[in-house]
Amino acid sequence: MNERTGWWFTVLAGGPDPAKDTAIRTYSICTGEDAYGRSFARAYPEFNNGILKPFSNFMQTVFCKYQNNSIVH
Repeated sequence: MNERTGWWFTVLAGGPDPAKDTAIRTYSICTGEDAYGRSFARAYPEFNNGILKPFSNFMQTVFCKYQNNSIVH
């Protein structure tokens, strides 16, 4: 996408991980670097507490239960 648009991206994703007893997992992918070679996640000191944790908490409310390979709300 960066090559097509010239933009940089931060993507958050989350959901049940069947390989981890369906525990809710969250991931972030940050492209691009600032003048110091840092991604957004590294350049923003509150990334984990201010962005990733609230997103993870939200994912916990979205995926209330995960049973028999189907999501139950």
